[in-house]
Amino acid sequence: MVVVTAVDEEQHSFYTHQLNEKRKQNQIPTNIRYHVISDPPGTKIGCGGSTMYVLEFLEDQYDNELDSRTLGQKIQFIYFLFKERFFFPQ
Repeated sequence: MVVVTAVDEEQHSFYTHQLNEKRKQNQIPTNIRYHVISDPPGTKIGCGGSTMYVLEFLEDQYDNELDSRTLGQKIQFIYFLFKERFFFPQ
C-alpha cells in the first residue's frame, strides 16, 4: 500500500489524476493499493499530524481488517509538505 499526503484538495486532485494516468499506462504497479489523503483544511499539520490523520483514515477505511490485510506487507508514506505540483516525472 502506498499513501501519498497532499496539503490541500487541489494537490489531492492533481496527485490522484497522476496516479490514475500512471496506472492506465502501466507505469506503476497495478497490484498495489494507492491512497491520496489531503490534510484537513486550516493550519498545516506537518508530517506527524499527517501520519496521525492517515492512520485515522486507514482505520476508518479498513476498520479491523487493517492488521490482517497488511500482515507481512508494508505501507509506504510519501509526504508532501509544500504546495508543489510535481510527483512523477513527466
